[in-house]
Amino acid sequence: PFFKFEGVPKGNETFDRIWWPFCGGAAGLAIGATSTWFARRPFWSSVLPTAAVTLIGMGLGLYSGHNTRRRARERDAVLIHYMLLHEKEFPLIERQRFGQIVKPWIPFRVGNDGIFVDK
Repeated sequence: PFFKFEGVPKGNETFDRIWWPFCGGAAGLAIGATSTWFARRPFWSSVLPTAAVTLIGMGLGLYSGHNTRRRARERDAVLIHYMLLHEKEFPLIERQRFGQIVKPWIPFRVGNDGIFVDK
């Protein structure tokens, strides 16, 4: 792994693998059900075409997810290679704690009569 990205979370790969086929299948199911509804036919009369469109949508979802991950890998490889070649432009940033970044907050107190009370 690249030393500048060691603490960066990768994401949920299981969710990414399920999300694309699910969206494609849901779109296929919606297309099949909508076409049946607009044709004013009973749902059971077009179960097989709807299932076929759903499977095609899942396949397109798998293909889209694979392409998205492949393009992201290529982009990351190009960027990391560029950063390795130009290390002077990308210095290693020191991590700071939350207390070092946030300034202390002192609330503005007002008495019951609306006059500022300094304690």
